[in-house]
Amino acid sequence: MVCMPDSPLTLLHLSLSHTSYSLTPLTLSLLSLSYTMDTLLDRWHTTFGSEAPEVTVRAPGRVNIIGEHTDYNEGWVLPGAMSRSIYILVSKKPTRGHHWIAYDLDEEIESLEDIFEYGEYPWAKYIEGAIRLYAPEIGPLRLLVGGDLPVGAG
Repeated sequence: MVCMPDSPLTLLHLSLSHTSYSLTPLTLSLLSLSYTMDTLLDRWHTTFGSEAPEVTVRAPGRVNIIGEHTDYNEGWVLPGAMSRSIYILVSKKPTRGHHWIAYDLDEEIESLEDIFEYGEYPWAKYIEGAIRLYAPEIGPLRLLVGGDLPVGAG
């Protein structure tokens, strides 16, 4: 499958034979996309109240189409976006401390301080690292991470 650059939801199926190839449009259901966002927004409002997140980000998973040993032998690799994604909903927290949720892992971190206390949660280390590197003065955050991309894929 190949993702068309003008739309992350328009995919083509690449069929190869010995002598030719063809591209066929695939029909994707938007149901999983809206179901995922509805689910995450429900959790957001249940946990943080009626105020909407200030920022919502979608990061699609990716797939690499490669042949045997081509990626490290200067061969061609064809990366593409998947229809499955990770979503991050975030707002600044008006009070001290962070409140982060990994919806798919059913894990939640609350810190009463404006420091990062991720403890046993490795997923929080990535978020902490990005904040420390790019926005160390951002302050306390309410953050919800979830999606329909399987853990360890994409």
